[in-house]
Amino acid sequence: MNFRRTLSLALALILIFSFQCVSAFAAEQTDGTVKLLGSFNGWKGTEMETADGTVYKATIKLEAGNYLFKIKTGDTEFGHPGTVKDTTANVSTNGFKLSDLVNAKCTLVATGGNYTFSFDTETHKLKVIKDNFDTPDTDGDTLKVNFGSGSFSAKVGDTVAYSVYLSADKLFEDIQSILNYNSDKLSLKKVLSDNAEVADSEAEALECCPNISDAVYNSEHPGAVAVNASDIYGYDFTEEKVLVNLEFTVVAGGETSLEFIVQEMTAVDGTDYFTFSNQVSEGANVRETMEIVPPVAEMDRYRVVLSGHIALNFYMKLSDKAVSDSKSKVVFTHPDGSKSSVYVKDVTPTEEGLYMFTCCLAAKEMASDVKVQLFTSTDRSKVYKYSVKEYAEYILENAQNAGGIVGGGGNIGNSGSCGNIQESEYSKAAPLVKAMLNYGAYAQEYFGYNTGILANEGLSESEKQLKETDLSEYSYKLEGKEDGVTYYGSKLSLESETTLKHRFFIDDEENIPVITVNDEVVTAQKKDGYYEIKITGILAQELDEKIIVKVGGLTLDYNALSYAQLVMSGGNTSLKNVMKALCVYNSEADLY
Repeated sequence: MNFRRTLSLALALILIFSFQCVSAFAAEQTDGTVKLLGSFNGWKGTEMETADGTVYKATIKLEAGNYLFKIKTGDTEFGHPGTVKDTTANVSTNGFKLSDLVNAKCTLVATGGNYTFSFDTETHKLKVIKDNFDTPDTDGDTLKVNFGSGSFSAKVGDTVAYSVYLSADKLFEDIQSILNYNSDKLSLKKVLSDNAEVADSEAEALECCPNISDAVYNSEHPGAVAVNASDIYGYDFTEEKVLVNLEFTVVAGGETSLEFIVQEMTAVDGTDYFTFSNQVSEGANVRETMEIVPPVAEMDRYRVVLSGHIALNFYMKLSDKAVSDSKSKVVFTHPDGSKSSVYVKDVTPTEEGLYMFTCCLAAKEMASDVKVQLFTSTDRSKVYKYSVKEYAEYILENAQNAGGIVGGGGNIGNSGSCGNIQESEYSKAAPLVKAMLNYGAYAQEYFGYNTGILANEGLSESEKQLKETDLSEYSYKLEGKEDGVTYYGSKLSLESETTLKHRFFIDDEENIPVITVNDEVVTAQKKDGYYEIKITGILAQELDEKIIVKVGGLTLDYNALSYAQLVMSGGNTSLKNVMKALCVYNSEADLY
């Protein structure tokens, strides 16, 4: 038992060492020859020939069976501890990487025929091609994966879960196995551990080999995953259990194969189930499965929010894995390149089970994309991007057609999965949407922001025209008096949230009078020598509503359109256009 355990571990370490090392041997041969050595030629060697001095080839005829082989260049031997089933082309576009640093023989499982061995002395890549073999098609965005006795198809970008199940009629004490895959078509996803005390390799073994203790797991070599383990007390697979669990991302279309090969497996009573990559005894069965892994997040729908601010609501379907992961978060990339994030654990799902994440925008950013992506501890979703302009144009395009819905309460919703869809809702929203796009476009021009793509570029010239508006009724009024208090001025913020800022000088900071906004007591913030009163969250339809600010006995009657009225009397044409557009936006919001 001890000898068998020692031998198995030694072979496992040789396998890992060969995968991790890169040969420093240059392509020089002391006698200028490259030979194919194998059990099929008594290890005497078949001389390989070259047409260009770099790639050497030899073709031999083999009966069905299992063979060991190596490549010898001069006095140096190259091997690979894996197994080739008939051809490397099934699982590797460029061939298997051989190493001269270990005495590892490669196994060929042949079904019989003519086999061409091709070895590149510069890259040390070996290709084995069986006669009349057709290279699988590489076109398209769908990949057909052949494995075991079945096949599976997935789209480029999909994540697929591949599992190997094992059952054995006795306890077994050692197993050596290898999985060959095409790394040009399938990208192996690594396992990440949150436990700082667990090494990466150990974490991967625990996750990928859940029912094998003391597993030696190696996935560093492109195109190969090795799993090896020895336990003199035995592994219990008398009821079928998972042997290996892996996830791959499909990176290219066409056709490929996954080749899982048990190279050695021995029962505790000494019975060999597998040896030399060949099953020699009944009682052990391998079953392979593959399935699509649902994405960690999928976008369900979007909504434009026109309440106290301009924003995009992103409604996402999240996987159970994403919801249960305390580190899961949605990251927004704003139009200016800055980032913000929201943790999933801080969001309450809707009745539909969706998670809503809100990204606020300035009026000038309506035509710019917002990018959103979900990250977990180990995965990330695709990047979704959307803009207010894109959504608004969707509403206008469908204004005369059935489908979609426009939500009340200041939210404009898209088709998504909403029910009770009414054709008239699009038409009802169209005037407000056009006014919003004009407001965004004129804000872009005023700030000189992203003017190459204006929010209202899809509107007709007549729809872009801004009518003159008499705002004299909104002229601000300052009445009363409070000793030591002086009104300094006001400003309307055009960021995502519509905000009025009033500024006052207050002489006696120890005796600040009571400050109210529409009879509600508020606190002013000291800033640069004056006190600022901020009125936030002003809805589009409330821009014209009266706002009364009192600082003691001093009364200021000033709303958002009071600021617009002052601008109209000035000489800044760009700012005037913004205010005109804002007035129309307010008017249409009132009607909506």
